[in-house]
Amino acid sequence: MSKDEATAIVDGMKSTIEKSWYRVCRRQAGVSERDCELIRSAFVYEGFSYDLKDQTIATDDPEELPTMRPR
Repeated sequence: MSKDEATAIVDGMKSTIEKSWYRVCRRQAGVSERDCELIRSAFVYEGFSYDLKDQTIATDDPEELPTMRPR
């Protein structure tokens, strides 16, 4: 699969989720409006589409990953 094909699939999935999550939660799952607002960030968030080549937000160095830092 090419990068363009993969990007198109992910973009389509993102669009579908952004357009339908609220309706599905409210009408099909019976989630309250208040609870929908509480869970909104699980479905629609800016970080999903960050440019992972941006050095300020991503790293390929495992030593810099939060899970690798000493606690």
